[in-house]
This record gives sequence, C-alpha cells and structure tokens, in this order.
Amino acid sequence: MKKDNSQIKNHFRSIYYAFHRIIQKLPNSIDYLWQKIEENNLNLWDELDNCSDRSINSKRAKFLIESIVHYLSLLIGGHYLPDENFDLLIKEYNKLLTEINSPVNKKKAKKNIIKQDKNSSGEQKKAVQRQKRIINFLRQRD
Repeated sequence: MKKDNSQIKNHFRSIYYAFHRIIQKLPNSIDYLWQKIEENNLNLWDELDNCSDRSINSKRAKFLIESIVHYLSLLIGGHYLPDENFDLLIKEYNKLLTEINSPVNKKKAKKNIIKQDKNSSGEQKKAVQRQKRIINFLRQRD
C-alpha cells in the first residue's frame, strides 16, 4: 500500500534531532550504544526515504524501531540522564511505528506498542542483564 509518508518523515526527523540533542550529554564510555542507535536510525531513514516508489516495508521498520527501543532501554538502566529523556524517545518511536502501520484509508489501525523488557523472552532478559552489567563495568572504569 502506498502511503504519503511526508508526515512520517517529519515525525522521524523530529525524533532524530531530539536523539542527537540527548546523546551530546552522554559520556564517551557508552559511544558504542548510541552508535548502534544511530546505525538503526540511518537504516530507518533510508527505508522511509526510499519508499516514494514503493510502500514502506513495515516489518523492516518495526525491526529497526524495536532495535532502537532496546538500546534506549539499556541507556535507561545506566542512569546517565533522567529516565524521562529516554522514555519520551521510546514513546515517540512507538508513535512512529503506529503511524507506519496505520492504513491509508483510515480504518482502525492496530496499535503496535513495543513490549519492553517485561514481556521479553528469557534469552532477551539475560542479554539485557548482561548488557547492563557491561555498561556498569564500563561506567566504573570511565
């Protein structure tokens, strides 16, 4: 389904700028985390920008947004900045995902809210715990 995605692009652009304002305040010891978020952001932009001749690949967009939200959740655990900064970004990424998945003909859109660590599988929880331990270790070394 073709979508007029200029509104989606503008929404993503505002989230992207907010992300960059926040990462300027993060310590250098977690560069790898924000670089992963940046990589996914750039891939998401590429997906949104190249869909003028085709519809947005919502599965790919969902995967990228879920990855971004996962990394943002790890930053929350590090307590580098007030959690509200990251919570707001996560909320906006979820809204963006809803926009991407909403049908053009304005039928009821299914809400695709990304489940955070609460509903993750056991393996994902272990990975998140391990990543949090790594972040804490790096923070101690500074």
